[in-house]
Amino acid sequence: MPHIVRQMATLPHSADIIIKEETFDSTISKSVRCNGCGDTIADRYLLRVGGALSWHMKCLSCTACRTKLDTQVTCYCRDSKVYCKHCYSRTFSTKCAGCERTIHASDWVRRAKNHVYHLACFACDDCKRQLSTGEEFAMLDSKVLCKVHYLDMIEGSFQEADGKNDIVDKRNMHKSKRIRTTFSEEQLEVLQANFTVDSNPDGQDLERIAQQTGLSKRVTQVWFQNSRARQKKHKGSPGDGLHGSSSSDEGSRQDVCVSCGTSYCVCIKGRGPTCTT
Repeated sequence: MPHIVRQMATLPHSADIIIKEETFDSTISKSVRCNGCGDTIADRYLLRVGGALSWHMKCLSCTACRTKLDTQVTCYCRDSKVYCKHCYSRTFSTKCAGCERTIHASDWVRRAKNHVYHLACFACDDCKRQLSTGEEFAMLDSKVLCKVHYLDMIEGSFQEADGKNDIVDKRNMHKSKRIRTTFSEEQLEVLQANFTVDSNPDGQDLERIAQQTGLSKRVTQVWFQNSRARQKKHKGSPGDGLHGSSSSDEGSRQDVCVSCGTSYCVCIKGRGPTCTT
């Protein structure tokens, strides 16, 4: 005696599946296994989804919410899994990027990049105004902006960047100010004594003088360069005594610095008058 099979068939171009009845040979049912529990189906009735997968009537349920589907008229099938209408829609249907609710086939939508919006949800994130057909807009990540607020944002970004650049420029200006080097009397004595012997020492001598004075080699080199320049300048000026007074006695009297030509009132024994600048 043939069995009556209630079979679900997939409708063309749709994941919606309906139940239909047809006769089924009982000798075939002995080799059919339930897609739910894996046991052989020996019941009088079985449910078949998509034409290939079979279930006991008690085993057919929604993969997501476990609702029984044996009494339902329709269900949905995807990747060999069965869903009720609600779970299928929630899991696989297109969602509005604005409200995150399901977009139905009858809804009017707007598309922007890879996002889909209900008409009412396609609005500027700043002013909340709904955007019209043909209106210019901008998208930053998933944020929608009307033209006015996009331009305002760009202008604000430029102003902020300019402010930061001003701060950086001021910092660089402070950093670029050269720190003036001051020399002690002892350092000047050593420098001047070596300058008298050799006004243009080589690198090895500069290193030695730098160690004696406790200055860096670069500072020592610059001091000699400046001293040579001042010497050359004052050699060309008539009436200027390069070494000032030839007296080597200590005392308080007006004389001229041997380095820069500045008049001052201090004499240092053994090297002639000089200044501390």
